[in-house]
Amino acid sequence: MKNQTPYSAQDLAQKAQKLFVGLAVQDEEDTVFFAALVEEFSAQIDVMQQLKLFHAWCLDQHPTKIKNPRFRFRSWLTNAAEYKNRRKMISPPALYTKNSATES
Repeated sequence: MKNQTPYSAQDLAQKAQKLFVGLAVQDEEDTVFFAALVEEFSAQIDVMQQLKLFHAWCLDQHPTKIKNPRFRFRSWLTNAAEYKNRRKMISPPALYTKNSATES
């Protein structure tokens, strides 16, 4: 069963245009781009929330460092999904058990 997102690819494209002043958003191309991202990642992570976090990260970077923003955002989402999956696989109680603490 698919997660139903409360936003569309068009919503993401419009939010990206508002957050990233100067980003040339091509309506048709970016709607298709964001639709693909929503399709791929929305079951794992909140893509809109990640767009906001990516924007905050970009604000702290030197302007010349932010090249290929679409590619960087796709990589950001891939890393966020992998991090979330990794955290699910490791439960905190398994990290520190009484036996492992006394064996050291």
